[in-house]
Amino acid sequence: MPTRKQAAKVAAWYAVLGGAWIFLSGSVLHSLVREPAAAAWLEDAKGIFFIVTTACLLGLALDRYFRALRQSMARAQAAAEAGRDRFRLFIEHAFGAVAMFDRDMRYLAACSRW
Repeated sequence: MPTRKQAAKVAAWYAVLGGAWIFLSGSVLHSLVREPAAAAWLEDAKGIFFIVTTACLLGLALDRYFRALRQSMARAQAAAEAGRDRFRLFIEHAFGAVAMFDRDMRYLAACSRW
Protein backbone atom coordinates (compact mmCIF):
# COMPACT_ATOMS: atom_id res chain seq x y z
CA MET A 1 0.00 0.00 0.00
CA PRO A 2 1.25 3.47 -0.79
CA THR A 3 2.31 5.64 2.11
CA ARG A 4 1.69 9.33 2.73
CA LYS A 5 5.32 10.02 1.92
CA GLN A 6 4.93 8.38 -1.49
CA ALA A 7 1.72 10.31 -2.14
CA ALA A 8 3.42 13.60 -1.21
CA LYS A 9 6.33 12.71 -3.49
CA VAL A 10 3.97 12.06 -6.44
CA ALA A 11 2.13 15.32 -5.75
CA ALA A 12 5.40 17.25 -5.59
CA TRP A 13 6.60 15.77 -8.88
CA TYR A 14 3.25 16.62 -10.45
CA ALA A 15 3.55 20.22 -9.26
CA VAL A 16 7.12 20.54 -10.55
CA LEU A 17 6.44 18.93 -13.92
CA GLY A 18 3.09 20.72 -14.35
CA GLY A 19 4.66 24.08 -13.53
CA ALA A 20 7.57 23.40 -15.90
CA TRP A 21 5.11 22.49 -18.67
CA ILE A 22 3.09 25.67 -18.15
CA PHE A 23 6.04 28.04 -18.08
CA LEU A 24 8.23 26.39 -20.72
CA SER A 25 5.45 25.71 -23.21
CA GLY A 26 4.15 29.25 -22.69
CA SER A 27 7.52 30.81 -23.37
CA VAL A 28 8.05 28.65 -26.47
CA LEU A 29 4.55 29.49 -27.69
CA HIS A 30 5.05 33.23 -27.26
CA SER A 31 8.44 33.15 -28.95
CA LEU A 32 6.97 31.36 -31.99
CA VAL A 33 3.58 33.08 -32.29
CA ARG A 34 3.41 36.88 -32.49
CA GLU A 35 -0.28 37.32 -33.24
CA PRO A 36 -2.22 37.81 -29.96
CA ALA A 37 -5.43 36.09 -31.14
CA ALA A 38 -3.56 32.99 -32.33
CA ALA A 39 -1.44 32.96 -29.16
CA ALA A 40 -4.59 33.13 -26.99
CA TRP A 41 -6.22 30.28 -28.93
CA LEU A 42 -3.06 28.17 -28.65
CA GLU A 43 -2.82 28.91 -24.92
CA ASP A 44 -6.37 27.56 -24.51
CA ALA A 45 -5.57 24.49 -26.62
CA LYS A 46 -2.39 23.93 -24.61
CA GLY A 47 -4.36 24.13 -21.35
CA ILE A 48 -7.00 21.70 -22.59
CA PHE A 49 -4.27 19.32 -23.76
CA PHE A 50 -2.65 19.52 -20.32
CA ILE A 51 -5.93 18.82 -18.52
CA VAL A 52 -6.90 15.91 -20.79
CA THR A 53 -3.43 14.35 -20.59
CA THR A 54 -3.16 14.59 -16.80
CA ALA A 55 -6.76 13.37 -16.36
CA CYS A 56 -5.97 10.28 -18.47
CA LEU A 57 -2.79 9.63 -16.50
CA LEU A 58 -4.64 10.06 -13.22
CA GLY A 59 -7.35 7.69 -14.42
CA LEU A 60 -4.76 5.06 -15.34
CA ALA A 61 -2.98 5.44 -12.00
CA LEU A 62 -6.24 5.19 -10.04
CA ASP A 63 -7.36 2.17 -12.07
CA ARG A 64 -4.09 0.43 -11.28
CA TYR A 65 -4.34 1.35 -7.60
CA PHE A 66 -7.97 0.24 -7.26
CA ARG A 67 -7.25 -3.01 -9.09
CA ALA A 68 -4.43 -3.78 -6.65
CA LEU A 69 -6.71 -2.83 -3.75
CA ARG A 70 -9.48 -5.14 -5.01
CA GLN A 71 -6.98 -7.99 -5.40
CA SER A 72 -5.66 -7.41 -1.89
CA MET A 73 -9.18 -7.38 -0.48
CA ALA A 74 -10.03 -10.59 -2.35
CA ARG A 75 -6.94 -12.30 -0.93
CA ALA A 76 -7.82 -11.13 2.59
CA GLN A 77 -11.39 -12.33 2.21
CA ALA A 78 -10.23 -15.71 0.92
CA ALA A 79 -7.85 -16.04 3.87
CA ALA A 80 -10.65 -15.12 6.30
CA GLU A 81 -12.97 -17.69 4.73
CA ALA A 82 -10.26 -20.33 4.91
CA GLY A 83 -9.77 -19.52 8.59
CA ARG A 84 -13.52 -19.80 9.24
CA ASP A 85 -13.59 -23.14 7.42
CA ARG A 86 -10.68 -24.47 9.52
CA PHE A 87 -12.41 -23.24 12.68
CA ARG A 88 -15.66 -25.00 11.74
CA LEU A 89 -13.78 -28.22 10.97
CA PHE A 90 -12.04 -27.98 14.34
CA ILE A 91 -15.37 -27.51 16.14
CA GLU A 92 -17.11 -30.30 14.18
CA HIS A 93 -14.37 -32.83 14.80
CA ALA A 94 -13.52 -31.96 18.41
CA PHE A 95 -13.23 -34.92 20.79
CA GLY A 96 -15.30 -33.30 23.49
CA ALA A 97 -18.35 -31.12 23.60
CA VAL A 98 -17.27 -27.73 22.27
CA ALA A 99 -19.38 -24.66 21.72
CA MET A 100 -18.71 -20.99 21.17
CA PHE A 101 -21.13 -18.25 22.22
CA ASP A 102 -21.37 -14.53 21.57
CA ARG A 103 -21.88 -11.93 24.33
CA ASP A 104 -25.63 -12.56 24.36
CA MET A 105 -25.04 -16.29 24.83
CA ARG A 106 -26.14 -17.20 21.30
CA TYR A 107 -24.42 -20.14 19.64
CA LEU A 108 -21.76 -19.15 17.14
CA ALA A 109 -20.53 -22.68 16.64
CA ALA A 110 -21.02 -26.04 18.31
CA CYS A 111 -19.88 -29.56 17.66
CA SER A 112 -22.49 -32.24 17.02
CA ARG A 113 -21.79 -33.77 20.46
CA TRP A 114 -22.98 -30.62 22.24
